[in-house]
Amino acid sequence: MIQQGARPLLGIAEVLLWREFQEALSAFAGFPLILYDGRGGQYAHLDAYSDIHTAMRPVIAPGCTPACVAASKKAVQEAIEKGTLQTTSCHAGRHIFALPVPLDLNGAFVVIGGPVNTPEAFSLPWRGSGRAITDIIQGLSAPFLKSLYAMSLGRTRLPELDIDRKLARGVHTLDQVCRSITPVLDKEELYDAILDRSSELVGAERGSLMLVDRKRNVLSVKTARGASSGFVRNVIVPLGDGIAGATAVTGVPIIVRDIERESPKRANRTWYRTKSFLSVPLRLDNRVLGVINMADKREADVFTDSDMQILNTFANYASIALERGTYHAMSEEFKALSMADPLTGMFNRRFFTERLYEELERVKRHKEFFTVFFIDIDDFKFFNDTYGHRTGDEILKAVANVIKEAVRTMDVVARYGGEEFAVMLPHTVKKDAFVIAERVRKGVEELNKNLETVHETVTCCVGVSELPGDADTIENVIHKADTAMYLAKKTGKNKVVVYE
Repeated sequence: MIQQGARPLLGIAEVLLWREFQEALSAFAGFPLILYDGRGGQYAHLDAYSDIHTAMRPVIAPGCTPACVAASKKAVQEAIEKGTLQTTSCHAGRHIFALPVPLDLNGAFVVIGGPVNTPEAFSLPWRGSGRAITDIIQGLSAPFLKSLYAMSLGRTRLPELDIDRKLARGVHTLDQVCRSITPVLDKEELYDAILDRSSELVGAERGSLMLVDRKRNVLSVKTARGASSGFVRNVIVPLGDGIAGATAVTGVPIIVRDIERESPKRANRTWYRTKSFLSVPLRLDNRVLGVINMADKREADVFTDSDMQILNTFANYASIALERGTYHAMSEEFKALSMADPLTGMFNRRFFTERLYEELERVKRHKEFFTVFFIDIDDFKFFNDTYGHRTGDEILKAVANVIKEAVRTMDVVARYGGEEFAVMLPHTVKKDAFVIAERVRKGVEELNKNLETVHETVTCCVGVSELPGDADTIENVIHKADTAMYLAKKTGKNKVVVYE
């Protein structure tokens, strides 16, 4: 059962990390996502929600009824109890899913997505990947959420440790230490920041940060501090070898209080001041990314269990920070995929429409103008039926390239659907847009030089309209460009028509 009023599974710092990833994942999927805390404690959404009733209203449909909310709440509850994907629909017939991410005995997260018009949208192969979008979302979000949970759980246990805050050397809480590395995206700077914060937390004079190289099965030093740091930076340690190598293999922190007694083979460490050593894994879910090593504790000779626990907790956060670059790149890839047509590499209809609305606001604010034209390949069905869909795809890609080469850098081009393309030209009136549209038409007409398998001439029609000259809304400027394009079709094809 959902534990109403229980402590949230994630802290504020973890929610902020998740939201950045969630926003890109939502854009990638093409519908909103929210994160539900199975304890009933919180949502992680672009806006703040206090409970499932409030959150579900905008997700399902505007003005949804209490019955809709109850059905959605039941889907979330069943997802938690059964541990499987659940779907439900609202009064408007639109569908959402509830995808559980089980944790330990303490509960689960539920990723909620939608709405879509048909439930099959959740199970059909997504964009030719062979995988359902819900499988993709689960595969990407589950390890990330589990790591965030582990990080949050570790920090909540800190008060039990009776940690001497002086060890932080002026950093008052572990939260501050963690947040100090959050903004750092440059890898080299992040390595140094993690090692510096680690040293501050446990009061160590020397240390190193090592990352796992799976191709060579070794640990390589990325940064080090202390008298021998220049030498240590070039060190490579086979996985399983020594204290750091063992930590990397087992994923378990190791504390050595007296290395001469506990590991006689490593007794001759003349460059170290003390005999104590601490090695903590950098883990993400069940995967070890690397190891933080600490030596020569200041104002003491021996590292303590508290040192190991606080460093291990910080290492959870540092692991997320290290992977954040990967997730950041992944987020950028999601955004690119959500904006792009996979065949032509152009922007897609969704992104084009969003840019039109952005441009409309700019036009209103500065009393300017822009032009839109629509391009449709003449008799495209004939080419598909005669030469096959593979040749049809080649024609689409060739026409897309012509459009890209004909327009200006500031213009926005998109595959609007099927054999139809759209262009938005900022700061441009119809007279000037006509010149560019005619350049596109002529370029398409000359395509046969590059299409060896097509014997007939490929042509296109272009319809042009202007805002605010012809229309004052996005819907109208699109409609009028479309009207002009179909007039070109009716009056002989292979021509540009400007809306009058």
